[in-house]
Amino acid sequence: MVRIASMGKFKEYIFSPDNKYGKANLKTKSIFEELNLDYEYWQNGAEPSTFKVNGETYTISLWKRRPQEDLFIGSHTNSCTSLDGTQKKSISEYIMNTTFNVFTVKNSLGETVATSRTFLINDFHPTLLIDNIEVNNTFKKQLNTYSEKVDFIENIFSYIRKFTQNLSTNPINIYFTTENNKLFNYDLSVYPQEMLKVFNIIGDIVEDLTYCNAITESICSLSKNFIKVCDVNEPAK
Repeated sequence: MVRIASMGKFKEYIFSPDNKYGKANLKTKSIFEELNLDYEYWQNGAEPSTFKVNGETYTISLWKRRPQEDLFIGSHTNSCTSLDGTQKKSISEYIMNTTFNVFTVKNSLGETVATSRTFLINDFHPTLLIDNIEVNNTFKKQLNTYSEKVDFIENIFSYIRKFTQNLSTNPINIYFTTENNKLFNYDLSVYPQEMLKVFNIIGDIVEDLTYCNAITESICSLSKNFIKVCDVNEPAK
């Protein structure tokens, strides 16, 4: 993957029908079109946005899907998908497969302090599932009060809400998984709680089993599972 990227042919490779990843991504593109989802916007459409918490400016954006940079995303946030993490193989799968998307938050120095992996599921209609929000351990200590922590997370949710508004002409629900998401002890009960009984991913993935936070942080099949979520379509009251 890195060798192909260094040759400047990564995007060409992951959309080539001559390999398994290209075939999967072309199928994902077709599925998006059938469901009135803007596949090009899903890949490239979101513009970066800034927000402030406790006087510090942060920039949130969609990742660029560049292996040279994105292979290290898990390492920046002390995640299990870091290069020395227990699920280090998963980050390559996320980069190669356009079913998955990652939002990144950087501080004023350009350092990645948080990430959020997302994908779409079919909960009777297209729904965005925020599978996790990973926060750098050192950065966590810089948010001194609970209100600052809530403000930081809500800014991530806000950006994702705006993102989904441009993803389809039809409304898209947004759910955040409640399994194993350790967000500064953030009280997720402020959002409506639900149980999804059908969990079918929108798109095609190469591997039958995929690492997923939504299902108790495990290698699992992304279909026909029960998952606990909270509805984050609206800001917490």
